[in-house]
Amino acid sequence: MSTDRTTEILNYLSTISREVGELRTEMREMRAAIDGIQVEQNNLRTELNAVRADVRMIIKQLDRIGAVVLENRADIRDVEDRIAVLEGKQSYKFKRACFATLQTESVA
Repeated sequence: MSTDRTTEILNYLSTISREVGELRTEMREMRAAIDGIQVEQNNLRTELNAVRADVRMIIKQLDRIGAVVLENRADIRDVEDRIAVLEGKQSYKFKRACFATLQTESVA
């Protein structure tokens, strides 16, 4: 084999070796990027689980508040009914008193 041919083959092998080295460097960078993405994904999962726990806690609190609101509404309705009854009795007593006053004035 001639020296020119040998030199050509060595240059070709050197080029291939350089490209393989660049490819390895790119693969390392990609692996590092993938590792970073996986870490970020794990962090997001952790945050998502925390948010889910917070949502569950808020739902429980809202359920408790809703129960209290319903209980208060029932109490308010009861009080309103009692007030209506009392106002009805007072109105009846007032009407009787007015009627009695009118009768005494008309007699006099």
